[in-house]
Amino acid sequence: MTAASPLESLAERAGILPQYVDIGGTIRLTSDQVRVALLAAMGIDASTEAAAVEAFRQLEEESSSQLIEPVVVQRISDTRARRLAVQLPAGVNEAAYKLTLREESGADHERLGRIRRRSDGRVSRVQ
Repeated sequence: MTAASPLESLAERAGILPQYVDIGGTIRLTSDQVRVALLAAMGIDASTEAAAVEAFRQLEEESSSQLIEPVVVQRISDTRARRLAVQLPAGVNEAAYKLTLREESGADHERLGRIRRRSDGRVSRVQ
C-alpha cells in the first residue's frame, strides 16, 4: 500500500471521501482535481503540494487546541450522548470549561466546571 499524498491526507482530514458510489451504483474515485476544488470551496488552499502540507499542519494545530468539537449532534436516546470526548492542548494540565447544551426546542442548559489531565493522560472532570 502506498503512502497517501499530502493532498489525499488533507482531503481525508477535511472529511472528503476517497471514493463514493454514484446514482447508478458504480464506485467512483475522487480525483485530485475534485479534492482541490472541494477544499477550495471550504476555504482551504491545496493548489500546490506545499500549500496542502501547510493547510494540513494548520488543521492539526487548530484541532489540538480545541477542548471539544465545536458542535456535537446526538440523539437524546443514544447512551453515548452522556459522555463527551474532551482533550487538553499539549502542556495544559487543567482548564475551566463552559458547556452549553441546546435542545431542538431552543432550550439551553449550561454547566461550568474544570477538567484535569490525570496521570494516565486521560482527561476527567474535577469534582
